[in-house]
Amino acid sequence: SGLFKITFFSFLYEISVFLIGAVVILKLNIENKKKGTLLIGASSANTGFLGYSIAYTIGSYQGLVRAVFFDLSSLLILMTVVFSIVAKYGNAKGIKKELVKFPPFYAIIAGFFFFFLHISFPNPVLEIFDMAKKGMIVCVMVSIGLGLSFKETFRDFKYSSFLAFLRLIGAPVLIALPICYVAGFKGIDGLIFLVQSAMPVAYSTYIFSDIYNMDREMAASIVFAVTVLSLITLPVMVYFGGRIFSIQT
Repeated sequence: SGLFKITFFSFLYEISVFLIGAVVILKLNIENKKKGTLLIGASSANTGFLGYSIAYTIGSYQGLVRAVFFDLSSLLILMTVVFSIVAKYGNAKGIKKELVKFPPFYAIIAGFFFFFLHISFPNPVLEIFDMAKKGMIVCVMVSIGLGLSFKETFRDFKYSSFLAFLRLIGAPVLIALPICYVAGFKGIDGLIFLVQSAMPVAYSTYIFSDIYNMDREMAASIVFAVTVLSLITLPVMVYFGGRIFSIQT
């Protein structure tokens, strides 16, 4: 129940961040496909690929488990908010079929099945999963690089700056920390919650923008810029989070 408590409050956190971002984004005088791309960026963070690695480094298996339960809210957001954004601002033809056969949904069900039945995999299988994960990250980053335009990066920097402040500093400090206090998250629970809340814009922002005919160049610029900025903010967040929650990092 303690782990699902993390999921519940992380969902409240992610919805709050999205609503704040949406209030600003919807007032912008830009074309709809750009609004759609920005809304996806505001709604999703890289709590999976990047978040898992950092959580494991901080708290080993205990940190990773808490990061996974935090990330469950991202799946819920993805299957509700993000698909709704795509339906409104993108080329949503066939999106209902995509939702039904969405791979992460079935992957998380399988993961819970193995977790609750305490089924473990032999090390060679785990090593294959680890190599696949690293290969996926490389493929995604190469894809983003191919879609990146430095002209677009500078042009869209004001949007990247807004999402960077929202995702990397503003929301973690002003929303996540109070949630930790209200929820009673202490020690490793609080630290992982804070660090996961400070992750940059998700890679899926680019993937969805590309697949559903929104602004792919803007998405690539935003993911690139916010991820680079997170290389500065995340170590700071880990350091101060460790002091706040009395965890040596």
